[in-house]
Amino acid sequence: MTFRTLQGVPFTTILDTFNEAFSDYVVPFKLSLEQLEGKIKSENLNPEISVGAFEDGKLVGYILHGQDIINKQLYAYNGGTGVIPEMRGQKLTMQMYKFIIPVLIAKGFDKIILEVITINKPAIKIYEATGFKISRTLNCYKGTVHTGNTTSDINIKTLERYDREKLQSFWDWQPSWSNSFMAIEQLKESNIALGAYKQDALTGYIIYNPNTKRIQQLAVGKEYRRHRIASQLLNVIAVDYTAEMAMINVDDKDIATNAFLENMGLQKPVVQYEMEMSLR
Repeated sequence: MTFRTLQGVPFTTILDTFNEAFSDYVVPFKLSLEQLEGKIKSENLNPEISVGAFEDGKLVGYILHGQDIINKQLYAYNGGTGVIPEMRGQKLTMQMYKFIIPVLIAKGFDKIILEVITINKPAIKIYEATGFKISRTLNCYKGTVHTGNTTSDINIKTLERYDREKLQSFWDWQPSWSNSFMAIEQLKESNIALGAYKQDALTGYIIYNPNTKRIQQLAVGKEYRRHRIASQLLNVIAVDYTAEMAMINVDDKDIATNAFLENMGLQKPVVQYEMEMSLR
């Protein structure tokens, strides 16, 4: 068994191993090459800081890492860990981290973060043994949104630019990696961004990915809450695009947003832990 970065490894090879590894996952899924390329782009995944396990030249395990600066610290994000079924039980995930952590430290990374489904106890045990700790709980929603009455004095129109300081002032918590500014900037050409305006004042906004049918960000200014502004934003997406949508990785501590999504008709089929490891 050998370990090396994924630099130079074809996306098609990574795709085959990715899908084989996830074929019996707790939530089985399969990606197309286009979807994998979209994931690599949106999550800023970098083969130079990702690692593969190779048996007789075949890729049998991998960790895909992205990178971004968050609160002035350089983070690596685990965008996917997988080992094909017949190679499990050999602690390959721990061995891959043993290989890649010195590489990340040498490149100046401060932390690694990842997400894991809460019922995936074997994976959680491995990550904890590797040095990760649970940092927060994230709820994932999907379903069909209930449409309803709108607020007459609110005007919904295209959000022409992302004023980070303004949009962040609406937040109560930091979006997860796949919903971060880095991710939405990467998908800006395909995403739908709408602002809710009262006269000329931006009161709330939504950023929606029509390809995945996912809400990436949804927030309302604190002084404008409980005026059905978020409902109106969802209503526009439901009417103009589709009422079937999802919103993943909502911070469990945000009671209001979780209750709102459930009241709008979405269910919570998956709950994840965000886990973090400090490298310094």
